[in-house]
Amino acid sequence: MMKQVCITQYLEIIFLTGKWSLVMKKITILILVIASAILLSAVCWYFYTPDPQKLPVSTMTHQYIYDISSKYETMGMSDYVFVGTVEKMEGYSYTAADGCPYTLYSILVDQNLKGELPIGDSVMIQKIGGMDKSKQYMMIEEDDVVFPEEGKRYIFAACVNKEGILNLPSPNRVIEFEKEDVLQEYKEAIQNETQNEIVQKTWDARNHVYGKKLE
Repeated sequence: MMKQVCITQYLEIIFLTGKWSLVMKKITILILVIASAILLSAVCWYFYTPDPQKLPVSTMTHQYIYDISSKYETMGMSDYVFVGTVEKMEGYSYTAADGCPYTLYSILVDQNLKGELPIGDSVMIQKIGGMDKSKQYMMIEEDDVVFPEEGKRYIFAACVNKEGILNLPSPNRVIEFEKEDVLQEYKEAIQNETQNEIVQKTWDARNHVYGKKLE
């Protein structure tokens, strides 16, 4: 009770001495400082990207309509197969319908194996998997063992999605190679590519609806 009386008397003194506006000004400044600190923290978090190598890994599993372990079926499910050099990892995309993160890369096209992309030009490509939206862990597709590194050359087996973006939506679409025999192996796989009945119907329906927009 004594504390309440003291507080009341203190407020009366503030009013009587004309210091109320000064107190309110200090409170306003304090609120603005706190709000600015919260806003600055939020902005820093938004632009901050942690080191992917230091994040824990969470695996994803999807059902596919073709055998992802078969290079022949993978080639049959690809619009473009090409040799390219990774110029830069450009960030992450979270716009996929299934909510999965995709990693974005700019790739310099060195050689076409299937389809015609402009040689010497850079193309943007997105690969399933990457840092989750909370930036707390990396989401990797099960059995996906190759993530492109800047400056290295790979064989890319890409589809075109309905937005016209080159897409690597499943494992085994980025192939490491150091010897020409691997390149020859995939040239032969393209010549002997296969599509099962479900893939053929899906592929035909897809091409009928939106086609391959990069051509």
